[in-house]
Amino acid sequence: MLRISLEERKDFISKAATKVFSEKGYQASSLQDIAQKAEISKAGLYHYFKSKEEILAYILIRNSDHFLDELREN
Repeated sequence: MLRISLEERKDFISKAATKVFSEKGYQASSLQDIAQKAEISKAGLYHYFKSKEEILAYILIRNSDHFLDELREN
């Protein structure tokens, strides 16, 4: 059985959350919506993130890291 790292799983969930946020808007999105999009249980989601705010922070930090890496390359 292939094991996925914690970081890879968090990335997968954050991508699902990004889709949910763009479809429904951040305020109207729920953890249940995100769990459904990621095809995991809501309890499973809590294993990786404690709140919707934590998921948003992860997305913003992750994207700013990628942006900074691109700036450094240029």
